[in-house]
Amino acid sequence: MNKYLLLVLLLSACESGDRDLVLQPAVAKGDPDVGAYVINSSVGSLKGIYVGMSEFELSSLGYPESRGSVILEGDEYVTVNVTLDEQVALDCILDGDGSVDRFSTDSLLVHDEQGVGVGTALHELKATYPEGRLLVGDEDGRFASFVNGSKVIFSLDKSKIDDLCFDEPTEKCEIDEQEVKVERVVVSKYAG
Repeated sequence: MNKYLLLVLLLSACESGDRDLVLQPAVAKGDPDVGAYVINSSVGSLKGIYVGMSEFELSSLGYPESRGSVILEGDEYVTVNVTLDEQVALDCILDGDGSVDRFSTDSLLVHDEQGVGVGTALHELKATYPEGRLLVGDEDGRFASFVNGSKVIFSLDKSKIDDLCFDEPTEKCEIDEQEVKVERVVVSKYAG
């Protein structure tokens, strides 16, 4: 989608007072560019990339990629950063056997079949997936996620959540469900 068109739409929505337009996923507006980045949440795939595929299969798709490593929970993993286009990049983490364990993105253009993605507020997640669960804690680092039984995990902005929620997760904590939004969409072969 043209960056300038997106900016004009957002500014128009703010000026007209129609704040719902900004909060609604673009897929609901019938935008053909956004439809190309719909995650298949039951399989865990996007644009030919799927969890469980081999490193060779990933490379054979022909997307531009770069390699690196990351340490998670004390273990080092190989990462493959794949560029689908100038606005969508995926960070793929490989298992020890070289298969894609998970991939994630912070692109506003990627969403699940219901139009949920980066920028979606927690109250919208709960309305879309009433059976979903909010997970907040501090185990090997703070985390805040929303899961719905699919391969998709919605990683939430932790900066908008009170410290009490992380320090004492068993205590009842208050979360502003309009302020807390999805900051990253993660697709994992172990989710669901």
